[in-house]
Amino acid sequence: MMPLKVLLQTLSTAIITLLFSVSAGAQENVLAIGKAAKGSTATSIPLNLPVEFNYKTRAEILAMRSREVAKFPSLFNGKYIPNNSIFGAIEDAKPWWGTAGAAVFDSGDRSMLGPSEESRFVMNPYLLVAANPGALGIWNPGLFTKTQINDPSFPFFWQPSSLKIDPLRSLGTVSYNISEFQRKIHATKMLRMPVQINRFSLVAYNARDFGYKFIYFNPDKSINVLNDNPTTEAVFIRQFIHCGGTCGCSTTCCNNMSPFIEEIDRLRITRLPARAVVYLWKESPSSIKSNPDMVFLLEFR
Repeated sequence: MMPLKVLLQTLSTAIITLLFSVSAGAQENVLAIGKAAKGSTATSIPLNLPVEFNYKTRAEILAMRSREVAKFPSLFNGKYIPNNSIFGAIEDAKPWWGTAGAAVFDSGDRSMLGPSEESRFVMNPYLLVAANPGALGIWNPGLFTKTQINDPSFPFFWQPSSLKIDPLRSLGTVSYNISEFQRKIHATKMLRMPVQINRFSLVAYNARDFGYKFIYFNPDKSINVLNDNPTTEAVFIRQFIHCGGTCGCSTTCCNNMSPFIEEIDRLRITRLPARAVVYLWKESPSSIKSNPDMVFLLEFR
């Protein structure tokens, strides 16, 4: 039987998800791609390392995000307003799951340690679809000092090496050097045992923030990537950020993303190099064979 605390957290997340998924957004952010493209040249977008969000206000964090959007006016039409159904449940002056917390220490009072892991996506708004690897449990917590914990470049997760948006082709491409990640984590000599990280989920609320509400991982177009929970339908990107109890802090909740979406949460790389092909639509397509409004490629080597 599910423990009462876990049950209440699950119900709370489900209710919040429903409320935010049906909330009306007066503002829809629009990328300047396809027919709305302002130029024909693909834009390379520098990627930000994780930063600290702990105890900042929602307004401060979204102002930081908005500044990142504004750096590339050629990719955006109109005025950017962060989607309230995604970011409106962020609570002021609360801790966030940290990179070290999420990857090394798990839930408890150390869960907030390190730069905020959600900043990997919040501070890279044009990273519409990102790969989030499952790496919890591979590290020896006793070997970590403040130096590693607070280092934003420490290899807790896959860090994208490049990001491009091709406006005329309505195409985004993000690259991950997983071979280099594997070399780095073993070089630390802080692992419990030799490991090969090959499973990941897709984080796509950035796509939804720009109006692309539906997602589909295309296994037929992808190379050396499988979905262990395949689907034949596009799914609504219902991911959002709220303050929940999964961090296990003894005194408060922590801001984090919810919920996991099974259809995009069980992807697996079978060998390198690999490519995940993701279709995005603004409205629910009649079929997964319908032309997507945007294609996002995740390249792995």
